[in-house]
Amino acid sequence: MLRADRVGSLFYGGADLGDPTLIHLEKTVRDLPQVNESRVSQIRTAIEQGTYTVRPQHIADQLLSLEHALGHLPDPAESDSPGKSGDSGK
Repeated sequence: MLRADRVGSLFYGGADLGDPTLIHLEKTVRDLPQVNESRVSQIRTAIEQGTYTVRPQHIADQLLSLEHALGHLPDPAESDSPGKSGDSGK
C-alpha cells in the first residue's frame, strides 16, 4: 500500500509543492481512512445474502485503467541508477 507521502513524491513530479491546492489535496488524502468501512459492510452483506455479483469485465477494465495510470509514473529504480535517463522507452 502506498502511503500519502510516497504518493506525493510520485505524482507531484515537478509541481510546486508549496502550491496551496496541492497542500490541501495532500492533507485531504492523508485524512482519508485507509478502509471504507461503509463499503466493506455493503459488500459483506451482499455476499452473505448471496446478492453480490462479480463483474469480470469491470474488474479487468479497472485493472487496465490502473496499469495505464501507473505506466505514467517514473520508475524510482531508473532515476537512481547512474547513466540512465529515466525514460523507459514506452
